[in-house]
Amino acid sequence: MGDASPHHQTDAQQALEEWWLPGPRSRPTAQEIAALRAAPVGHRIVVRDVYRLSVPETLTGSGMRAIPQESRRAETFGGYLCGDAHTVIAFNVTPLGLRSLRDSVRARATLFRDAVSPRSIVVRGSPHAVRLDGLTEVASPAEPQTLTMVLAVAGDALVTLSVRSWPRDDVSREVERILSSFEIVEP
Repeated sequence: MGDASPHHQTDAQQALEEWWLPGPRSRPTAQEIAALRAAPVGHRIVVRDVYRLSVPETLTGSGMRAIPQESRRAETFGGYLCGDAHTVIAFNVTPLGLRSLRDSVRARATLFRDAVSPRSIVVRGSPHAVRLDGLTEVASPAEPQTLTMVLAVAGDALVTLSVRSWPRDDVSREVERILSSFEIVEP
């Protein structure tokens, strides 16, 4: 460890023993990971003034907050889905008068690694909704994450639902469960 202070040496040794060396004290075993991934995912219903969604119980929420300088309201939920897949659900509610659905879709398409094709979908309570699916680079181009966005008209507002997670079959099933629960409610 060379010139590192004794404090750093102690921390480094502890990290090695807890996680990286053979027989680590803190790293879960393959069996523990498999059990976490196989466990059923519980959901709770979240209702706000313009939307309703079924959110996994393992994700914690920020609460809806106003961002006046950007003319929007936002809420996020984050945590682990299917045991070990870090997942973020984000909502943005913006006035349609600021940017049309078409312009919003075009702006959001830049968040994807590759070109995406928007497709119309049915969202209960919305007269028009569009979905975008693809990969996005978050921390490293070597580990792209999935990103699905649904933009739904809600009266004079646009509600954008984003779900970012990992490309894995069990996680994809849960993401679809979340997305299929999304609906617009009357304010």
